[in-house]
Amino acid sequence: EKPKAPKTTLENLIEEGNQAAKNLAGIGASIGFPLALGAVVPSMQRDAMVVAGGFSLGKIYENYKAGKRTTIGDIVKESAAATLVTPALNLSYLVLNSISNPILKSFAYLVPYQLGLVPLYLGIEHLVQKRTFKGLYKEGIKPNVKRVLKDNWLYLGIPGLLNLLLTPAYLQVPVVVGLAFL
Repeated sequence: EKPKAPKTTLENLIEEGNQAAKNLAGIGASIGFPLALGAVVPSMQRDAMVVAGGFSLGKIYENYKAGKRTTIGDIVKESAAATLVTPALNLSYLVLNSISNPILKSFAYLVPYQLGLVPLYLGIEHLVQKRTFKGLYKEGIKPNVKRVLKDNWLYLGIPGLLNLLLTPAYLQVPVVVGLAFL
């Protein structure tokens, strides 16, 4: 087998330029997804940006802990999943905030909100990562839903409930994203 000839300076420059263009396009897409949602529904733009940033940082941290390298593709996929889940997150807080009784509001947060939003997030994440419905339940939702619900109730239950009861409505989504990093 014949050894490959070393790349010329021009070939290296072209290859690095292509990679830089791909990275810039990925960063643009990551920012563009939430901005596009904000163009359609202006009231969700800030939350979409916060959720997309939170999901992307979460992926970077998750990969760091696993000893894996984070690619721009990972960040684009997280931004897309976050943008898709933002309307459901906003709607759920809108419904929760319409409940005036704090006990009912607390119950609604701890049970239906979590049971609805967690599988929705896992499903969207599977669709964005795999780009197919194949294995949606068996690979995306079923193996992860118990772990994510347990983590949400164990680590975010009380802080999330306090966020719902004590934080002004316009800050609840950014606060819940911040709580995910505690």
